[in-house]
Amino acid sequence: KRIREEGGYEVYALKGFELLSDLVKLLDKTYEITEEDFNKQIKEFPQAIQDYQARIYLWDGIMDARDNSKDETAYLKRLYRYFDTFKVIRLMNYLAENAYPKREVAIMAADLADAMGLTYEEKTEESLLESYRRFDRIGEK
Repeated sequence: KRIREEGGYEVYALKGFELLSDLVKLLDKTYEITEEDFNKQIKEFPQAIQDYQARIYLWDGIMDARDNSKDETAYLKRLYRYFDTFKVIRLMNYLAENAYPKREVAIMAADLADAMGLTYEEKTEESLLESYRRFDRIGEK
């Protein structure tokens, strides 16, 4: 509705979701990680991720989860109670404001289609929509 009424709609950049995925993969491996190794791995992320994790005291959240869990399953459950949906949304907003600005939904839809390897005939929204529908219907790229 908003797109039709206002002529556009901005969404988070695909890069933000890729970085979130990479951060979650790192968090999944933190049960026995040392602070030194964690810091080394965080330094491989762009500065915006490094800054955000420091802002939310992510290492402190990791240590709290570790200190209050009997095993890795309980640890991950507690860690993701700390790194919850609210913090994820704040992360995405932080990335949009500081590193990877929001862009028009049509541009991001094309970027996602390209990343997924979807084929579409023209660089039009209709062609892109048909490509997504084909993928959703039959899994055809």
